[in-house]
Amino acid sequence: MPPPQSWMRDGQVYAMPTTQLTDARITPVWNQQRSFRLERAEAIAKAKSNSMTGMPGVVTLYELGGGNGFRAIIDGQHRVGALRLLLRGADSSSPWSRVLVEVFPLQNEAQAEALFTEINSAQPVQMVDMPASAGGAAPADRKCLEAGVALMVAQFGSTMFKPSVQCKAPHMNGDRLRDMLFQRDVMTAHGLRTPEQLHAWLLARNAELASLTDEAWAARMPVKRSASFDSAFSKALAKARDNGFFLGMDWRWLDE
Repeated sequence: MPPPQSWMRDGQVYAMPTTQLTDARITPVWNQQRSFRLERAEAIAKAKSNSMTGMPGVVTLYELGGGNGFRAIIDGQHRVGALRLLLRGADSSSPWSRVLVEVFPLQNEAQAEALFTEINSAQPVQMVDMPASAGGAAPADRKCLEAGVALMVAQFGSTMFKPSVQCKAPHMNGDRLRDMLFQRDVMTAHGLRTPEQLHAWLLARNAELASLTDEAWAARMPVKRSASFDSAFSKALAKARDNGFFLGMDWRWLDE
């Protein structure tokens, strides 16, 4: 395992004049960025054109040479494209005259690649992690959900828990599990107050699924399905049986 890359946590945030950020001669887009799509920038600009608030999120840059060298945009190129459109005809008092940027001082392009991977491996904020005032979980409930799910992850490991929220059956993503448990209000509905109680409840649901026959599992699947779906389902169920973990096969157990 490579050593921790502490420079990824050394970004500095400040407000940058938008005219500097949108000038490709001053701040170009990193040459390994994904293709720029004008329609996406236009959609962002249209959404913000009737708003008096600034651009959401922080545009991420990196710089080489101790702050006096090359600097490029590594995340947020479509927001920058939208800003170019918004600035046409705008005066210096517009809400887009300055933009929050986070700048990471790097040593080489290899670190830029690692930073890009780090940024794009991150998952969007889920409802459970939003502030309670915005509909998210209360701090105590969030801690309980985190600890309870962590017990499941520790028990079944990386074989069944994957980093992507889009992982396929029979795998599961811990953050998505936390969010689904929160959205179904499982803690309150079943009188769970501790991580251990949540862990035990999840194991009980898992045991119920483990007792289902292949025929019972097939009955839970869509009526109309393809041969490739059936093949993938059979492989997923076989892996679930091999590892004794069934919660990732479907989400119906949350409502049963």
